[in-house]
Amino acid sequence: MKASESLQNDQSTATENALRRAVDTTPAFIHTARPDGYLDYFNRGWLDFLGKSLEDVCGWRWTESVHPEDVAGIVQKWHAALASGEPFEAEARVRRADGTYRALLHRKVPLHDEHGNIVKWFGSSIDIEDRKRAEEQLRRSAQELQRSEFYLAEGQRLAHMGSWAFDAAGFDYWSPELFRIYGLDPASTAPTVQEYLNCIHPEDREFMANLIKRILADASPFDATKRIVRPDGEVRHIRCVGAPVVENQKLKSYVGSALDVTEHELADPGAAASRGVSCGSAKRSVTPAASAGI
Repeated sequence: MKASESLQNDQSTATENALRRAVDTTPAFIHTARPDGYLDYFNRGWLDFLGKSLEDVCGWRWTESVHPEDVAGIVQKWHAALASGEPFEAEARVRRADGTYRALLHRKVPLHDEHGNIVKWFGSSIDIEDRKRAEEQLRRSAQELQRSEFYLAEGQRLAHMGSWAFDAAGFDYWSPELFRIYGLDPASTAPTVQEYLNCIHPEDREFMANLIKRILADASPFDATKRIVRPDGEVRHIRCVGAPVVENQKLKSYVGSALDVTEHELADPGAAASRGVSCGSAKRSVTPAASAGI
């Protein structure tokens, strides 16, 4: 009988030691607590992170390693979990052995006996500092992008100038101001080529269609002025400048700007008579009715 009990004790000890080794080598920071909240165990990963011994952090001494601004909050949540018996979760910065603070996500769950009483709390803590920094950088980048887009949109609105992107499949981008120049809803999607041509003054439409074919074939920059007809019937004069985007010697797309020059055209009748389209280094004069551009 004694030999059997001794064998069972040896097996139990071996199992416990194996479990402890597994817990000590896991990447997570594992800890346990008594039902009253007294933390009685920290695994090796925790102790190495803190640079302290088990005696230095047991009980409530672990709070000494928590950032002063986070101590009250995490202790309050821990007391609330102890009172309710509900799982615990909180973020708090903890001082690493090198003196720097790292953000950690702490979780604890209760273990109940057959009567429903809590006999132990098991907890884990995960270092989320890098993730939080990445999230903060993304947030700042998003804010900066929003500011840049706002300033760009306001600058285009004040200058009555829009921007666009175009490729062989058609338009894939129109700025909000470009929609407004054409008298269209800025919430709309970029028009198809045919929808775009429908906006062009009838006398300029054929030349515009030919110009689109030519620039896609030549992949050369252009500067052109055309007339458009807004949905309310108003005619506006639009000057467009476009440049090709070439990758591996192949045309990828065109990007450019569109400027409402109606007031200038109407104030200078001579300008309307000499409108033209320039593609690359070659300038081609056209009649007012044939002048066109994107």
